[in-house]
Amino acid sequence: IGPLEEAVVAALPAGGSAAAGEEPLRIAIVGRINVGKSSLVNRLAGEERLIVSEIPGTTRDSTDTLLVRDGKPFCLVDTAGIRRMAATEDGREKAGIVRAKASMRRADIVCLVLDVREFPTRQDARIAQLALESGRPLVIALNKWDLVDRDTVRPEAVRDRVFRKLGFVSYAPLLFVSARTGQRIVKILDTAEQVHKGATTRVETSKLNQFLARTAETHPPRLKNGARAKLRYITQKSVSPPAFILFLGSKGPLSPTYEKFFLESLREEYGFVGTPLKLIVRTS
Repeated sequence: IGPLEEAVVAALPAGGSAAAGEEPLRIAIVGRINVGKSSLVNRLAGEERLIVSEIPGTTRDSTDTLLVRDGKPFCLVDTAGIRRMAATEDGREKAGIVRAKASMRRADIVCLVLDVREFPTRQDARIAQLALESGRPLVIALNKWDLVDRDTVRPEAVRDRVFRKLGFVSYAPLLFVSARTGQRIVKILDTAEQVHKGATTRVETSKLNQFLARTAETHPPRLKNGARAKLRYITQKSVSPPAFILFLGSKGPLSPTYEKFFLESLREEYGFVGTPLKLIVRTS
């Protein structure tokens, strides 16, 4: 048994050992066909564990890859490329797409991979919408950044282009990575930890109501009909995603513009990085 144990330990990937009993952080790697999802997983794992091919649809099933970095365990779930079901004829590929959507819902974090040479497409937007609907925190990895001409392309311009189309997930961190060279791909793991922390943050009710009072004073709330609203009380209902119940002292729905402002203020105040937020408004 001793020699066998030593051989098993020697075969494990480098990076330290996970704390006993610690559950790995599950990251669903999602995206369109052939954007480099498997290549990213292989580079992070440090070996070619998954088939990488230019042929669309190579990955038909969700594949788990376990790794440990600085004592922290991660589970990378490489999913089938998601495309419109109407464009999919192969029954096994359809099943892979269904499993990819299920993997998104079961994951702790979703990492949406885009191809820098063609982004963001309508299908990229559809997959981002699925990530939003899953309620999971989101990281966006813009792959193949090594192919960009740095003299003519600026990261700020690329970021603006991405979020003009994907503005509904503008809370997601955007990473410029390359699976081929390994450029910044470790940031995917670091950022995944950061957004998971944001998604699982719970704020004390007393602090939330202090925030509510300050916000109502500096930015008076309005109802949808334009009338002044009175904010009475707020409490956090749940995490993953963080959900809040806001009680109004007036009838009628809150202005959508004010709701958006209020959620963004909450995000900035308490560091809800990379996670969708939910606001449940109750009126008297």
